[in-house]
Amino acid sequence: MPVFSIKWFQRLPAKLAILFYITFALTVIVFAIVSIWAVRENTYRSVRESLVYNANFWRAFLLREQDAQTPAETENTVLTRFSAEFGIRLSLIDSVGTVIYDSSFPTPGLLHLENHLHRPEIIQSMSEPYGEDIRKSTSVDISQFYVARMLGESIPLNGIGRVKFIRVSYALNTLNDYYLTYITGIVIVSVLLLIGGIIIYKYLADRFAEPVLEMVNVARKITRGDLQERIAVTSSDELGFLGKSINMMAEKLVDDIRQLKKLERVRSEFLANVSHELKTPIFTIQGFVETLLDGAMEDEEVNRTFLLKIHKNSLHLNNLVSDLIEISRIETGELKMNLALMDLRGLIEEVVEDLKPRADDKELILKTEFTPGPTEIWADRSRLFQVFTNLVDNAIKYTDTGSVTIRTDPYQSGEIRVSISDTGPGISPEHLSRIFERFYRVDKHRSKDLGGTGLGLAIVKHILEAHHSHIRVESVVGKGTTFSFILRQEAPVTDEADGPEVSV
Repeated sequence: MPVFSIKWFQRLPAKLAILFYITFALTVIVFAIVSIWAVRENTYRSVRESLVYNANFWRAFLLREQDAQTPAETENTVLTRFSAEFGIRLSLIDSVGTVIYDSSFPTPGLLHLENHLHRPEIIQSMSEPYGEDIRKSTSVDISQFYVARMLGESIPLNGIGRVKFIRVSYALNTLNDYYLTYITGIVIVSVLLLIGGIIIYKYLADRFAEPVLEMVNVARKITRGDLQERIAVTSSDELGFLGKSINMMAEKLVDDIRQLKKLERVRSEFLANVSHELKTPIFTIQGFVETLLDGAMEDEEVNRTFLLKIHKNSLHLNNLVSDLIEISRIETGELKMNLALMDLRGLIEEVVEDLKPRADDKELILKTEFTPGPTEIWADRSRLFQVFTNLVDNAIKYTDTGSVTIRTDPYQSGEIRVSISDTGPGISPEHLSRIFERFYRVDKHRSKDLGGTGLGLAIVKHILEAHHSHIRVESVVGKGTTFSFILRQEAPVTDEADGPEVSV
């Protein structure tokens, strides 16, 4: 077996190791950051909720105290004791920003505190139910979480003053200690995970590299030959070589064989269908002609009957050849759609006028239902006329009693929904997904009797797709069938300077 000259850092295990270590390290870092952030946010949310609860409690407490006329000394003692039990700092501030009570300062010390009217939490509480801020207190030199609430009316407290703002705060130094402990734990766990990951990876990498190298050598042996074509390979490691070998093998064997089989299957199916469809009218015409030549020419009644049948089958043969040419042009992209602004209602009325005699012959009601509104659309008029003619003609063919209805409705902005409904026998669910296939017929005998080529709905489908639309069919056996599609009222986006032209 050949030996590959590959530098250590180009080898697959080395590349996977580098990728693994980077990915794992980033994962651990992200995990740590997200965990710390989540703990911090959850803790701060709990602190915030607790402080809001405290602010509400102190508001209710002060409202009660203003009526109790508690002595000033007792008032201070109660406030200080409750604040200590709650584990928070309570500050009461008057309307001009003077601190008139603070659980962290004795009454004489309040004179040295700054005016608090411009503190962020105080300012925010003036326009919102609560104000909050996190900062280091200049008074007690500790980071604090502040929540403030402004009272509607100042509450007078005996010996303290008139309270306009209640501010409660929580010292964050204990939380910082908790964060440090948590971060330490995260770092230790991350290091242990990284070490464990390295050990496990080393074991798995050794087991993985051996079969990969073997696959490379086997692939190289399989793909030896005279084929000169190569695909682009961007890496120079074992997988790069293996990819080159597999691509060569796939191009030489798999792709060619699959493509040949596909082309052969399509060709065989198409030839079988076309041969079958062409044989029927040709053999029929041939049989009638031979009968006439054998002596039936002398019988005028038989003569005319046979000639009419020959004429009917020749028309069917002409229609079949025309549809074959049409579907061929569509599927090879030769057929172009010349889209222009046109009147949909006028086109539908023209189709109805052309096909009404056929409906009258079967005593069917052929009617239209137009929802009020603009009916101008962008379409290839001749091709759209072909779509309507095919669908309405099919509806008339397969409907024995009742009606055929062409209806237009506004759909979304700039779109019109068209539906063609009949009261015919309907289509069974197992046939609905296949009726747009070439030569597919729900009722083969009836379709041939009615002159169908089996290509009409396939052509309709392709033409509507060229109009950026998709045809849908809904049917209930015994009640009828509805074909529907959407047409646009706005010009499609195109790069052509001479106007919209779309290849099918």
